[in-house]
Amino acid sequence: MPKSQNQIKGVYYACCACLYVLVRYVGILTDSPLFLIGAMIVSWLTSLPLSLCITTPLRRHHSTFNDLPGPESANWLYDHVFDVFDEPLAKNVTRWINERCYPHGLMHFFGLFGSEYIVPTDPEGLVETTTRSHMPSGDTRLPVLNAMVMESLRLFPSFGLLLRKAIRDTSIKGRVIPRGTNIGICPKAINCARHIWGDDAEEFSLERWIDRSEPDNPKQVPTGGAPSTVCMLSFGYGTRSCVGRHLAMAQIKRQVALIVERFHVETEDDKIPQPSGMFASTPPLDFRLRFTELN
Repeated sequence: MPKSQNQIKGVYYACCACLYVLVRYVGILTDSPLFLIGAMIVSWLTSLPLSLCITTPLRRHHSTFNDLPGPESANWLYDHVFDVFDEPLAKNVTRWINERCYPHGLMHFFGLFGSEYIVPTDPEGLVETTTRSHMPSGDTRLPVLNAMVMESLRLFPSFGLLLRKAIRDTSIKGRVIPRGTNIGICPKAINCARHIWGDDAEEFSLERWIDRSEPDNPKQVPTGGAPSTVCMLSFGYGTRSCVGRHLAMAQIKRQVALIVERFHVETEDDKIPQPSGMFASTPPLDFRLRFTELN
C-alpha cells in the first residue's frame, strides 16, 4: 500500500477515535448500546470529510501525498477504510443501518406498545402472514395489523422535516411563494391536525383505519377517516414521495406480525415516550420494552 494511503487512513482512524471520545464522554454519559452505536456511526461519517480537510493541505506541501489526488482520496477512503470489518460484521452493520433508516422500526413500538392499548390479533391470520415469503403491501387481510402500522406511522413519522423547492410561483394560505423558494414541511403537523383528523388527532386510535359496518367482515379504511390520502405525509406525497413505501409497509407488517405472534410486549413503566432526533425520529434512549415469550 502506498505511503500516502497509510497516512490518510491513519488520519481517518485518529479522527474517528477523537470524535468518538468527544461524543461519548463530553456529551451524555450513558452506557446505552444504542447511544454507543450512534456515537460510532457519527464519528465514522464525520471523520471522512474531516480527514480530507486535514490531508488536503498536507498533500499540497508534502510530496508524499502527491501520488494521491484529492478526489481519489475520497474514493479510496470510501472503498477501503472499512476493511477492518470482517464480512459478517459488515453485513450486520449494513442491515442495522437499513432497518434504522426506513422507516424506523423501533418507532412503531411507540404506537403499538408505548401506550395503554393491547394489540388484538388474529392468530390464524398471523400464522398465514408470517409463513408467506412475500406479503403484498396492498393485502386487505388483517385490518387490525394494518391499522396498528398506519396509526403509528401517522403519529410518529420517520422524518420531522421534509425539504422541497417550489417549481412554480404559488401561494400557501395567502402567502406568495415565488418559484425556486425552499420550503420545509412538517409531516406530523399535518398528520395530527385537528381540522383534518378530528379532536382526537393526537391520540392513538386503531378505529380510524377500520370499517366495521359489517361486524363479521371488517375492512381497511385507506385514508384513516381523513378527507384524502394527502392528509398523511409520513412518506411524503406526489412525485417526490418515498419510492420504497410499499416495500417498507410490507416489511413492517410482516415483522410486527412475527413479533406479536411469538411475544407479549409491554413497556417497563407508564411514562409516555417521546421521539427524539433532529431530522430523523428515533426512540428516546431511556425507552424500554419487556418481551415475554408466548407458549
